[in-house]
This record gives sequence, C-alpha cells and structure tokens, in this order.
Amino acid sequence: VACGSLSPELLCQSLREVVSPEDTFIHARVRKIDTELQLVCTNKGDILYDHVVVATGARGSSGDRLHESAQHVLELKSIGDAVGIRNAIRDTLSNKQECRVIVVGGGPTGVELSAELMQMNPQQMRVTLVHGGDRLLDRFDERVSVHAFKRLQELGVITRLACRVASASTGVLHTEDGTSIEADVIVWTAGVVAQPPAMVPPGEVSPQGRLATDDYLRVAGMLNVWGLGDAAGQWPMHAQAAVKQASVVATNILRTQRSKPLQKFTWEARGDLVSLGQWHAAGVVGGWLMRGAFTWWLWRTVYLMHFPSWKKRARVALAWTRHLFGWRD
Repeated sequence: VACGSLSPELLCQSLREVVSPEDTFIHARVRKIDTELQLVCTNKGDILYDHVVVATGARGSSGDRLHESAQHVLELKSIGDAVGIRNAIRDTLSNKQECRVIVVGGGPTGVELSAELMQMNPQQMRVTLVHGGDRLLDRFDERVSVHAFKRLQELGVITRLACRVASASTGVLHTEDGTSIEADVIVWTAGVVAQPPAMVPPGEVSPQGRLATDDYLRVAGMLNVWGLGDAAGQWPMHAQAAVKQASVVATNILRTQRSKPLQKFTWEARGDLVSLGQWHAAGVVGGWLMRGAFTWWLWRTVYLMHFPSWKKRARVALAWTRHLFGWRD
C-alpha cells in the first residue's frame, strides 16, 4: 500500500466474513479488565466474562524512542500509516524531481519497504536505510542478512548499520554520533511496543510491556485470563507465533471447561522469508537458504493464503498481476 502496488481496501477483511452470525461483535474501547469481578470495562458498558483473551497487539515505538520529535516521522504499522506514507511521497514528487526517503529500522518491514521504494521509481527515489544493529534482519539467519544487504546495495539503497537515531526534526534525522541526514520523508519501522489493557489487580508485565504468561498462555497468576500475540508472553512478536498461540489458547479454554489437562505452547519457527523487491526474496526454510524469483513467488503465496476468504485472495492476486506490468495505484 505504501508503494502503490495494492490499494488499501484490498487488505481490509469484512468482519461479516470472519465473525459467525451466532457470535456477538462489539466495537468498543477497553478501559480496563477487572479480573476480580470478571468484567471487561469499555466505553460502551461492562461485559461479564468466563474467560477473557488479551490479544491487543502492539503499536509503533517512535513515541517511546523519539518523544516529542516523533511528530516528524511517519510510522508503518497500519493501513492508515501506509496511505500516509504513499501520499507524502506523491506530494513530494509533485513538487520536486526526486524524493529522499529515510527508513529507520533494518527488520523485515524496513528492508522490504526500502527495496520496494527503489523499484517504485528508481529514477526519482533516493532511499537511505538506517539501522542500529550490526547487521540487517537481526532475528534471521546470518546468510539471509548478508544477502539482503548485497541486494539493497544493488538496488541503490544507502544502508547505514550501527547507526542509532537520537531525534528528528522537520526534514532531518539526527543520529547519536552527531550526523544529520536530510530527507523529504522519514519512515519509522524500528520495532513495536506492546499495548495490553490496564488490569485490576495489575498483571505482571515484562520489560517490553508484555503481559507475562505461563507455558499454557495463561496470564501469570490467573486461571481464566489468557494472552497471545504481541501483547503477551516472551515469544517472537510476529504473525507466525500469534497464529499458533491462538489455536493453543482456544484448545486450552475448552480443556479448562472440560477439566482436562492443558496443552503447552511450544515455539519453533517454520522458516523466515523476506521480500527484496519484485521477483526477488530470500529466506531459510528447513535450514536451507533460498533466494531469487521462486522464493519471491513462495513468499507471496504464503502471504496470500493468510487471507480468510478465497474472494479476497483472488482480488489480491489480480492486483499483484497488474503490478507485474507496471501499474500501481
């Protein structure tokens, strides 16, 4: 969406296709969870529960890292964020011959965005990727990190490693070593912060702000409060872990009701893939390094199959096919 290869509505899934007609859906803001009275307190009234699952995800970390100067950067965490980035780039190119973009964060999001931006308009884009670590894609196999670095260099992305950000101002990123980098658009992809709701009494929270859970994904010290995804636990904060956790939590709620032994959550990554621009991706699957056009096709296929409905998958596949011929929204 940020680079125009997909329109925003393609990524939005209708709740009617996800929530069963027998279920109740309430769109509300949670104020707190009272675990003594077993109430979820919202701006639309209190909801009594037998079991409650905290899966509130995470938010971007720019505010925590940059404080007041965070207003000068754009985050990439939601579809709305992506539209804002796309519009900022369009506005710049409508007034100037080139657009200088700084991407902060060398994780999968930052690397994929940098590669896609360069292929969006190679003649007019100037992309600098700033990463505080010694290598890109820290949680990936080192072979993937090395390949990604070389690929970004080939595309023309300026990559600055071991470069920590101090602050930002209008059109300028300031680093801790005293360097100032000018840009038209600054995008923050350097991590997220958990955002679990307030709990009464307070639950145990990790240094990353996540609710502590046991091996069965129960929030520590509680029998009927569960946590999964970015909001809870100590496992990687990405979709692979959250999807598997959801299945374990659902199973354990049923087992609790039937007085059966609970299932432990065990984590083992099935593999990691990262897109490096059109027709190129890299990753490790089953211990094997994969790269190139087939890996890119595999990455997109895996992504596509995560949409709940076949109608949505078909629409996204059609949009990607149009994109192969150079059409962007």
